[in-house]
Formats: sequence, structure tokens, C-alpha cells
Amino acid sequence: MRPSKRARVGHATLNENILHAQQVGAINWQLVAPEPITDFLEVQGHSVSSSPEQIFMGLLAVLRGLLGGTTKLIVRPNYKECAILYSVCLADPGAGKSAAFEVVTRPLAECQLAGLIVDRYTQAGLFDHLMNERHGGVALLISSELGMFLESVLKRQVEGAGERQLFCRLHDGSMWSRITGNSDRMEVTNPCVIIGGYSQPEPFIDTYLHLTSRNDGFPDRLLLSTPPSVALHEEEIDEWNEVLVDSYQNVKLSRVYSFVAEFHKAAAREYSMSEDGKVVFRRYANEIADKLNEQWRERRGMHGNLSKDKKTCLRLALNLHVLYFVLGEELKGRSPTTVPMIISKETIAQAVELTKYFASQRGVYEKCCEELTENDDDAVNNDDLRSKILLHPGPFVKPRNVIRRLTRSARTEAIVNEMRALQELGYGTLHCRGAVHKAFLKVVPGKLPAGDLLVDREAYIAQFRKEDNMLQRTEAAIFREAHPDL
Repeated sequence: MRPSKRARVGHATLNENILHAQQVGAINWQLVAPEPITDFLEVQGHSVSSSPEQIFMGLLAVLRGLLGGTTKLIVRPNYKECAILYSVCLADPGAGKSAAFEVVTRPLAECQLAGLIVDRYTQAGLFDHLMNERHGGVALLISSELGMFLESVLKRQVEGAGERQLFCRLHDGSMWSRITGNSDRMEVTNPCVIIGGYSQPEPFIDTYLHLTSRNDGFPDRLLLSTPPSVALHEEEIDEWNEVLVDSYQNVKLSRVYSFVAEFHKAAAREYSMSEDGKVVFRRYANEIADKLNEQWRERRGMHGNLSKDKKTCLRLALNLHVLYFVLGEELKGRSPTTVPMIISKETIAQAVELTKYFASQRGVYEKCCEELTENDDDAVNNDDLRSKILLHPGPFVKPRNVIRRLTRSARTEAIVNEMRALQELGYGTLHCRGAVHKAFLKVVPGKLPAGDLLVDREAYIAQFRKEDNMLQRTEAAIFREAHPDL
């Protein structure tokens, strides 16, 4: 069977952009880390047939959670940044994702911190986890297959749960409150929710394409890294393991994790930049300001995420400072008793370079999404969508249920727009409950518009009388309560 046009164009576009991301995905370690740290990451990565980038991204994900929600970087007296970051490391199947995940998470169990990881995510479950005193307001949403979590965020957003808005607030460490079943108001004042882990590039791009379809800022907060994939020969892995044993036999990440967690749990730690470090940061921040001003003057090439790079740089500086110092002491065989409160010029410069790296990676995937959207000539057109809506089983049609029955790509916003168009043509009414739970109520067959219909009348009647087995019972009850005549 001859493949569709979209399959050919989409597959080529995906491969070209993934290859490009990998070509620029190797981190320039001389610019972002001290040599002893770089050597350690290289040996750890290659000893499990992974890469130093994958180990690094995993370490950052874990460590920024251990810093907790009260750790801050003082930028000005009235401006403090937290350590929270969201990240995804993208690697091909067999490139060492699971092995890297094991390297960075196994030490959590060794120091009794594995309970910080949230295995099965729901909003209520996450809130209860943060409220648990044993977790100190910290939740690690980290996984070797992070794509499944992002899919769940996308699914729940379509269902009206407001997942992405929640994670945008949590990214800033904002207080989170919920009303319990007893109508009591519960609050987490300094939540530290971390998203991090690994995913395969192809399925991630499909999810990322849908995440970027709505300009709510959530995908802009994901730091992306796509290191080149290299499969080592068995003899090479053995050689790297010999180096690991010879050089790092006594290095324990569990000690690094334990100290970072205990030190930052003991008191609210506030770090600051050295004076020459401030000069380095201001130079970079001013470059961002100049680019923003140019965009605003010309009103073209607008990129809202550019303004977040400054925030990212500060948070990276805080994370790198703690990681490099504590891990550096461990590599020297020393047990730290404190962490310097002043972040050096060198670390600020490393944070700037790492921020530029993540911005470059983000740009590759944004370009890929734009090309996929432009080349999606064979996507579901308006007439197809309207037909799918009108011939959907039952009188109540949820956008997400239409998407599930499609064989080609369509965005929720496109389906809702067609529902509005059908409403204007007299085929039904678009309803909202709580401003987010959208559903289309089709007209009863006897009130269909006169003249030629968009679909076959008999087919419409037959589908109208069917039950939508994908409609949740609570949703069906709500709709039937509002329309008891159906």
C-alpha cells in the first residue's frame, strides 16, 4: 500500500530535525563544567553504554528536587529565584536511557530518598504527596519514559483538568491549595515539583507538537537535550568499567544526595552571585533585553520563551553551583559540612553557556513543529472534522473523543472551532461547563437544518441514537441533567 503524503513528509521532517538536534546536541563540556566533573560524567556514562549528557541531565533532575522549595538565589532584595526546572533528555532506543536513569536514581534508595519519586501521577495524588511531612514538599516526577507522563498531561488538559496551567504555576514555586472533601482548604506553601527524565525523540515530537498548539507557556519551560546516540562495543564498555573502578570506586552519589538534601532541609538557604558574577549575568540579560526590544519594535518573529532564558540561567547557576561543589568534594574524597553561599563568576558563565545550549535545542524542535504543521497537507480538513463531529455516536460530543476516533492529526482547538461553525449553521450548540469542559450538543434529528445536509440524514439519525462508550458516566450525567429531554 502506498504511504500517504503526510507520512512521507512527516517522517522525513522528523528524521532531518532529530538528526540536526543530535548534531548540535553534544554539550561543550569545556564551557559548562569543571574538568573533574566532566571526566566523572564521561566515565559514568560510557560505563553503561550511555552518554555524559544523559547522566548530567539525570543528575540535574534529581539534585534540583533535593534543593527543595525554600532554596533561593537572591538577584535583588525584592527578586529571588528558586531552583525548579523541567527537563527532558531525548535519546534513541538502545542509546542508554534506562541505564542512565538507573545510575542517577538508584542512589536515592541507598540514602532513603526514593520516596520523593512520584510513580503514578494524578493531581490529587501529587498534592497528597507534597502534603506528606516525610517528603518535605518535594515531588520528583522523573522517569525513564517521560513521554508517557507528558501524554497524560496532554490528555488531562483536553479533559479540562488544567494540567499545564498547574505546572506553569508550580514551575515558579507558587503556593498550591486545594479544597478537600470536607470543604477544608489545604495549602502547600513552598512546593518543589520537578519534571525530568528521558524520552525517545519521535514520540516526544508528536506530543510536543500538541503541547505547543496552545500558547500557555508549558512547553517553553521544558529544557531539551538530544545528545548524539552512540552504541559502544562490549570491549569498550569493559574498558570504561575498569576506569570507573580504578578512579571512582569510592565515589558515592548517595552521599552527594544525602548531604544536599539534609543541608537544604535544615534551613532556608539563600545564595547570591559574586560581584564579577553579576557582571557576567547582566551582560547576558542585557543581550536578551535587546533581542526582546527588537522583536517588539518590529512585531515579527515573536518568541515569548526568550524572556524565560534569563530565569533559566539563574536557576541553572544555582543548581550547578551546588552540584559542582558537593560532587567535587566527593570526587576529592572529602565530606563537606557546608556549601559556599556565593556563586562564582565561573559558574555564572557556565550557566549562561548551558542556557544557550538549551535555547538552541528548543529552537530545533520549534522549527520541527512549524515544518510539520506547514507540511501537514493531508491532515483532517474542515469538512472531515464536521462530518466526524456530526456522525459521532450519541447527542453529546467531547473534542477529546473525536480526536481518539481520528486516524490523522487534529488539534483540540481545531475541533472546537468546527463545533462553533456547526453551531452557526444550526447543527447544535457548543456548551461549556466551568469554562473548560467543552462539549457539542447536536440538534435532535427533527430539527436538522432544511436543504442539503453536511452528512447523510439517516446516518445522522442512527449515530444520534447510539451511546458514546468513551463518554464518562459523570459527563453523561451532567449533560443529561442539563438536557433532560434527550
